[in-house]
Amino acid sequence: MNINELEEAINKLAADLILLDSFSKESMDAFSGTLNILKTAYEGAHSDVFQSITTTSQQILSDIADETDKKTSVILACIVSSLQNLIKDIKQDADVSGHVDRFKKDINALMGGDNPAEPPQTNMAESQTKAIPEFISNTQTLLEEIEADLLDIEKSENPQDKVNNIFRAFHTLKGESNLLNFKNLNTLAHKAEDLLECIRFNTLCVDDNINTVLLKTVDAVKQFVKALSSDPSLAVNIDLSDVTAEIENIITSKFEDNSDETEEVQIIENEVQKEDQPVEEVSLEPQEPQESEEKTEEIEIEPFTAKVPELDLSEGTDILSEFLTEATEDHLNNIEDGIMTLEKDPQDKEAVDAVFRAFHTIKGLAGFLELEDIRTLAHDSETMLDMVRKGTLGFDGIVVDLTFESVDCLKKLFELLSEQLANGGELQSPYFDVGRQIQRLREVIAGKVPVSTKPIGEILVEEGDITSDELEKALEIQNKEHPEKKVGEILQDNNAASAKDVKKAVNIQKGAVENSIKIRVDKLDALIDLVGELVISETQVVQNPVIKQIDNQRIAKDLAEVDRITRRLQEVAMGMRLIPVKQTFQKMQRIIRDLSKKSNKDIDVVLIGEDTEIDKNMVELISDPLVHMVRNSCDHGIEVGDVREAKGKPRAGNVQLAAFHKGGNVVIEIRDDGAGLNKDKILQKAIDRGLVKEGEKVPDNRICHMIFEPGFSTADQVTDISGRGVGMDVVKRNIEQLRGKIDITTEQDKGSVFAIQLPITLAIIEGIVILVGGERYILPIHSILEFVQPLPKNLINIVDKGDIYKVHEEVYPLVRMDHFFGVSSKVSDFEEKVICLVESDYGRACLLVDELLGQQQVVIKSLGERFKDVSGISGGAILGDGQVGLILDVNGVISRAREGFSQEAEYAEASV
Repeated sequence: MNINELEEAINKLAADLILLDSFSKESMDAFSGTLNILKTAYEGAHSDVFQSITTTSQQILSDIADETDKKTSVILACIVSSLQNLIKDIKQDADVSGHVDRFKKDINALMGGDNPAEPPQTNMAESQTKAIPEFISNTQTLLEEIEADLLDIEKSENPQDKVNNIFRAFHTLKGESNLLNFKNLNTLAHKAEDLLECIRFNTLCVDDNINTVLLKTVDAVKQFVKALSSDPSLAVNIDLSDVTAEIENIITSKFEDNSDETEEVQIIENEVQKEDQPVEEVSLEPQEPQESEEKTEEIEIEPFTAKVPELDLSEGTDILSEFLTEATEDHLNNIEDGIMTLEKDPQDKEAVDAVFRAFHTIKGLAGFLELEDIRTLAHDSETMLDMVRKGTLGFDGIVVDLTFESVDCLKKLFELLSEQLANGGELQSPYFDVGRQIQRLREVIAGKVPVSTKPIGEILVEEGDITSDELEKALEIQNKEHPEKKVGEILQDNNAASAKDVKKAVNIQKGAVENSIKIRVDKLDALIDLVGELVISETQVVQNPVIKQIDNQRIAKDLAEVDRITRRLQEVAMGMRLIPVKQTFQKMQRIIRDLSKKSNKDIDVVLIGEDTEIDKNMVELISDPLVHMVRNSCDHGIEVGDVREAKGKPRAGNVQLAAFHKGGNVVIEIRDDGAGLNKDKILQKAIDRGLVKEGEKVPDNRICHMIFEPGFSTADQVTDISGRGVGMDVVKRNIEQLRGKIDITTEQDKGSVFAIQLPITLAIIEGIVILVGGERYILPIHSILEFVQPLPKNLINIVDKGDIYKVHEEVYPLVRMDHFFGVSSKVSDFEEKVICLVESDYGRACLLVDELLGQQQVVIKSLGERFKDVSGISGGAILGDGQVGLILDVNGVISRAREGFSQEAEYAEASV
């Protein structure tokens, strides 16, 4: 064995320490045996020094066979660290004469020191430095899980499972930080573990104070990890004693009140710690179901949403390239070799451990590189293999299939990642949805049946192969006429689905991994553009006067079928870009929780419609606006508990985030049951700032929208939550960039609702084509309330002010679009024109146009940098005849036109 092979073997030994059970005699014997093999196998330079240290180590391991776990773990870490430092110096031809003496000195300090739990601080070996990325990755994953469980505990009636999860997470963090000699983090994790141990055995009960301290602990660990990622020397010197002291105070105060119970609790702790240790020697035969297995059926498995990773390539691609090479050439090959071995001999423990370690390593590296889909898949596969190691699962049947399928899924994810690296971080092929594989893994882990029970018909609808109406029709035929037939057969008889579609649905139901091909993103975008153009062209053909004159039922039927297929094609193409808003919504839970504590308010959070889908680009863009609006709801909307009770409300406030489809748009609501907007205060602030005149009558809708003015705030004092007036104008600007709008509904002491209405996608809009002069414009349909035939008697002219028009006894400013664009109208008679009543952020208004040409879906095209700020225009579209039509920005039109309008008080006065 040469020095490089020895170094690799020692590094592997260091990695195995994380999972080594120091209570197990077999594990300790195996560790000592590995040292003995290495000692005799290495015959390179300074082998005498290496043999001296390993011989001394074996003697020490024999002497401490009955020592406690904490002391033994530290000694093992010291042995490995000394060997790693020795190998490093040998490779660099450095002086190694003092290694044996330093090692014996360190060991003597550990064996006989007053505090054996703390090894002497030494320089970190190169292999330990290499272990930092994996440690950071694992810790970030643990923190995410801890934080999610802590937030769930506050709402859970039976939080014991969550407490156990958090306990295990801190136990892992304690062990790994100890291995890398991060004393400050190790002390904090150990203290948090002690607190959770008290909760597990009902010595303490979970309350708001404990939850807050544990969340502070999570934040402190995040601070440590952030420092560690930039400079390990900064991390080891971070002072975590304040949070540690808070935890200690909670434990101490409880034990002072219950001193008689202390001894009994300690005995229980010792026993449970032994039970919690992983068992090294296990049978690979499945064990008999335990009594607790019934509870696993109640576990609700959360669906996993796949997401294209966002790569940070600011420092180059070397790390990611090395990860891909190592994962594909080493770890995946080890997994496949291990599976092949296990299929022949399911009792081969070494093969199980090899597969487990390979998944574990991929998980750690992927977590460090923030490749969440790869990390999650590897983590769940690792968990399933850990159950095989412990004997709770047999390595046969579905477990073998799932392990192979996990390898195949990882290969696909690695291929996509490689493509991203080659294209500067952008993925051009459609992303692989790993969610179904993760779902099946979690079903096996939870003890559930690993086969989808979703009906074939529902799968076909979800895949876009049939419509809901076609499924209902097939079910009706099955119930009334052919109960012996399967739904898939009836759908084929009705020509609603092909045999290929049904077969694909059956494979999905069985959980089979679908075949897929890579498609570049630019090709997908081109497809969506072409589909939009196809819809426009199809509409043009159908409405062509020549076609309309043809009185032929066959042609009419064929055109109707073309229309149906075109619309379906558009739905499928647009669905490729849609993802749920769930991830964005869940980010708000921690934000609201922290805000409630800062403001001393009890606030409950309700999430509705998390599976509502929206364009993937828009999901990211609405995150910041939601944060601002949620913060304002918590700070300005929700009252403190005493005030709420005085008003007859529940002490705890409620903030609800909801998403749902409405028409062709997605609506996201932020609803609170707080005090509502103080319209009088807003109006007075607007008067003070000169936004409106004293005594001017302003409609309620406009008053509410004044909160979106830059720098506008009614807060009496600035807090660290809000009050500076620098958030809501950003919200409005971002929403408008997405072609959306915000509606505000508020009632004093009842609460407020902020409804953000967004198009489902940024690529295509539904609009009405209007004629103004000789040009055609597209008026977005979501802005239109109704069309009105003009009548001269309802037109009122205010001298030097402009025109207003009465609709249903209400008066609105009238915008003559020919004057707005400075063109000559093609229709001179007022009564022959058309009035469009529209809604904007500045209230309602009437747009006077020459003619309505029809409704169309259009593909939005940018006008470029030069024309991006043209008032009243938001973009362009290529119409059916190849000409360009401009898309109107209703907010821009009304904002510019209202500068010449007189105020509503004058309108009302003039109309009397």
